[in-house]
Amino acid sequence: MNSAIGVGNKSQLNLFNDLLIFHINEKNFAVRVEQINSRIRLYPRIVISQLAIAFLLVGVMWNGVAHDVLLDWLALACAAHAVELVYWLRFHRHAQTIAQCRRWNLGFCWFSGIVGSIWGSTGLLMFVPGQLIYQTFLICVVLGISGAAVTSNPVHPPSLFIHLGTLISPLLLRVLWVGDWTHLYLGSMLFIYILFVVNASLELIHTFEKSLQQRIDNEKLAAELKQAQAIAHIGSWHYVFGTGQITWTEELYRIFGVSSKSFVPSAETLISLIYPDDQSDMQTWIEACAKGQKPKVLEFRCLCPDGTIRHIQWQGELVWDAERKPSYVVGTGQDVTERKRVDARINNIAYHDALTGLPNRRLLDDRLEQAFAACKRSGQYGAVIFLDLDNFKPLNDTHGHKVGDLLLVEVALRLVSCVRKVDTVARFGGDEFVVLLNELGGNESECAAQAGFVAEKIQSALAGPYWLPFESEGSTKLIVHRNVGASMGIALFNKNLNADNVLKWADVAMYQAKNAGKNHIRFHEALV
Repeated sequence: MNSAIGVGNKSQLNLFNDLLIFHINEKNFAVRVEQINSRIRLYPRIVISQLAIAFLLVGVMWNGVAHDVLLDWLALACAAHAVELVYWLRFHRHAQTIAQCRRWNLGFCWFSGIVGSIWGSTGLLMFVPGQLIYQTFLICVVLGISGAAVTSNPVHPPSLFIHLGTLISPLLLRVLWVGDWTHLYLGSMLFIYILFVVNASLELIHTFEKSLQQRIDNEKLAAELKQAQAIAHIGSWHYVFGTGQITWTEELYRIFGVSSKSFVPSAETLISLIYPDDQSDMQTWIEACAKGQKPKVLEFRCLCPDGTIRHIQWQGELVWDAERKPSYVVGTGQDVTERKRVDARINNIAYHDALTGLPNRRLLDDRLEQAFAACKRSGQYGAVIFLDLDNFKPLNDTHGHKVGDLLLVEVALRLVSCVRKVDTVARFGGDEFVVLLNELGGNESECAAQAGFVAEKIQSALAGPYWLPFESEGSTKLIVHRNVGASMGIALFNKNLNADNVLKWADVAMYQAKNAGKNHIRFHEALV
């Protein structure tokens, strides 16, 4: 028990020493600089109020104390307060470094000691013997100043305790010096008051510093949250039903490309920022939330004032009131434009040939499945043309793979120019390509004729000379390659057919064309 009390007293003593010494270091700098700057802001008001009280005190004591004593004291008090004001006017800018904090701390302590001593001297100079009314008024003034110091100056503990000590001690000693029972009682009351003020000051200072530290921590968390939102391109918002007003964080202003000074968020203004084709989705989303439906994740396009289009992911959480009615929605809005762009790039890499940009085998399989499903619904025929380039290997062997790649790119361009936009040209691998023709018609022979016509068109397009610019050893060479043809196999399909079978049939027909002497076209006989 005694040990616990000892520890508690030691803790209180350490706290008092820390407050009185007022250590300023890197660890507590954020709190200390706020305390110093708060004291700087209070300085003029404290000085002016004390000057006013000084004149009032002299006026009341004018008939009880020698005039020269009062005037000398008033002159000394005015001089001290004037020096304080000059010091404040010269260095009134907020402290920003540890050195500046320490300078202000030292200045506060010195001025508190000087001014406190001047005011404390009133307990000796203006204590009128035998005049209890004057004594009582003096005590009230001193206690009033001390009380005001406690309530208005918990921001800087050293100057507070120095001021209280130099202010009250002389008056306490003078009251006790009289020695009668009345003054002994007054002295006891003053002593109890001092203990109460010190204890209240410690509690007030501790509460103030704790509150200040919490505010600094909250500001730090808010800054970190703001930075995190900026990095993640995400902002938070709050929408209240009935008012239609939305409040949101700074990041959302940046995402939507508007200024917080001129733009007022609301349901209507939010919808006005959305791409016209997506505005109805947001309107439906808001109405669903108002009806108490769980908010879904919504993606829409934002049309920024500068003309750029951004993709926004919008999601929220519905909050109900005491009557189980929708009260408000809180949520986030995130700029997912870059993610969309990356996804599109990944998708392009996954489903397109890196050299030619044509669909690869994976995307070809998907297009085939779609084509089969469409033919099954409509009963029309489609066709697959499987082609293999002729005279491609000699070019590779003579000039290398880089020149061969240039030829493949040119071939891809010519193939695309021979078909419709609804058709597909894919690179199957190496110098092999596949052309998928969709919904050619319901008559098999007519569809075969159309497929043959496209194959002949391709044959003619590939037959022209190829002008291939090739950089080698710092110079550009122009290589002309001729006699490029293609052996093509065609397979028709319309229903109840497997994509692999169609590709195999077209591949078989292509080899039949190649065996016939190259640059030929052959149909597979198994038509469905």
